[in-house]
Amino acid sequence: MNIQKGTVWHTYTMQCPNIKLSRRMIKDVMHSRIFLSAFDYTKNLYYFDGDRLKKSRLDFQFNTDVTGLKVTGLPFDKKHAACDFTLYSTHILINKILSQNKILQADGTFYSDYVFFALKPFFLGSDDNQKIIIPVISIYENGIAQVNFIDLNDYSNTLNEFIRDNVNYPFTRPHSIICPIEYAVTYLSFDNKISPLFRRLLDYRYYREVKRTLLNNSEPLEYGERSLNGNYVDYMKFSNVKHGLGDIARTIVALVYSHIIKISPREFLLGLDVNKYYSGWQGKPNIFILEHDNQKTKSSLNWLANKRMINALLSKTMGLYQDNIPLRYEDYRMFDDFNYFSAQGVSLSMLTSKSLKQLNLSSGFTVDNFKWDNLVKSDLREIVSFFYEGTIYKINNINKNIELAQIKKEIFEFEEWLRQTSRRSGEIHNYALSLFEHNDIKQSRKSIDSLIKSKMELIKIQETESSDKANKNLTLIFGLIATTSISPILVKPAFEYFKLDDCLRGTVFYDFIDAIYFVISISLVYLLIKILNKK
Repeated sequence: MNIQKGTVWHTYTMQCPNIKLSRRMIKDVMHSRIFLSAFDYTKNLYYFDGDRLKKSRLDFQFNTDVTGLKVTGLPFDKKHAACDFTLYSTHILINKILSQNKILQADGTFYSDYVFFALKPFFLGSDDNQKIIIPVISIYENGIAQVNFIDLNDYSNTLNEFIRDNVNYPFTRPHSIICPIEYAVTYLSFDNKISPLFRRLLDYRYYREVKRTLLNNSEPLEYGERSLNGNYVDYMKFSNVKHGLGDIARTIVALVYSHIIKISPREFLLGLDVNKYYSGWQGKPNIFILEHDNQKTKSSLNWLANKRMINALLSKTMGLYQDNIPLRYEDYRMFDDFNYFSAQGVSLSMLTSKSLKQLNLSSGFTVDNFKWDNLVKSDLREIVSFFYEGTIYKINNINKNIELAQIKKEIFEFEEWLRQTSRRSGEIHNYALSLFEHNDIKQSRKSIDSLIKSKMELIKIQETESSDKANKNLTLIFGLIATTSISPILVKPAFEYFKLDDCLRGTVFYDFIDAIYFVISISLVYLLIKILNKK
């Protein structure tokens, strides 16, 4: 089996801190010069015109069926010094916005507050097998971040080679990573901050020398006929850093949040805690098969005729190249024009031969739109999964019933948002609701219900114990107060009856006889209360 034309866009979803997005924050991130462009929920586009950071407000006019988009306000013309990749990255962000609004309405509190950043391109691997990737990071206020690695190439391989070199690419470390010099230097500085101050002082000369080496070996880069602003360097070669795709994704997220969350004095002395930038993360290949052997005209026929290939791609190994594996067919379209499969660790989109011809002839809906539509659906599944994972983390750190009630309210609002916002399209509505039946999400929801119940029981027991302890303390306090009346009617007569006051007469203690009565009264009452409380 051969893949004539296909590619894989890898996505990494991470649980990050809740933040408040602002223009100041976006400008701080952009001034790191790692990014080509950014777009926020207020419809402002940020980009560099030469060395100047500029902002332009865009106006989006969607078609009635939300399958097309007219954009006005784009600032680029021949006078601008923006490179070709800045224009291309803006095109990528617009495609993402179009697909996101097509798939889900941008109302509610989830997709309505966001910022997208497009990074300068990365060149991974050797010249004969080099990948040109533009990372796109999406930051949401509710604490979820996603990094999409947009591969600009399509590949023609055997099925085994395609799985090895593209689907499983994160499991290998490329021999070369050519990246913007700003990224290499920023990462070097960030890596240095992880160490304690004493260690940083010892390593100062080493980091300074590595930085000088990176700067001296950086140079302008060209990619075909497209221009690139700035210098690039192979930072794996000159800094001896061994990174894979997942390492780059986590580094990008950490670098963005390092401009948002400031370093505390404690971290300045003891070293930066990177865990505050992201807690959990999960990678996922999104496979797009545009053309392959045995391609059929309809998606239903495509599925029946290519079960072995589909199983191998979804399992990410040729070891399961067989057609007897139970597989749920997920095609959420009425037009029978492409296959789409979504799972926890992988998504697969396959065009039919008929739809491929239509996309090649179309001037509206393109192959890129096809990829972005299915990428947004795949990313939605990861967002749903991480919402519940993050909720479990929140519940573990809650100690009040009112906070648990707030969590239950947030879950209800999220599920209602997902149900209502996907109603624009029947296929998306079915897909969104089907996510609740996926095993990992179903188990997370079940765990949340059990955790909330057990947490409420625990809080109830703790409150009961606190109440009992408070009652005992009140009993003790009032008992001690009552000792003032016990002294003259109980302790003093007892002393006189046993002639104890006569024993003290003539000594220095007799001058404090009333105080002695009081102390003995307190001791008796305290002992009695303790005995009763134990019972």
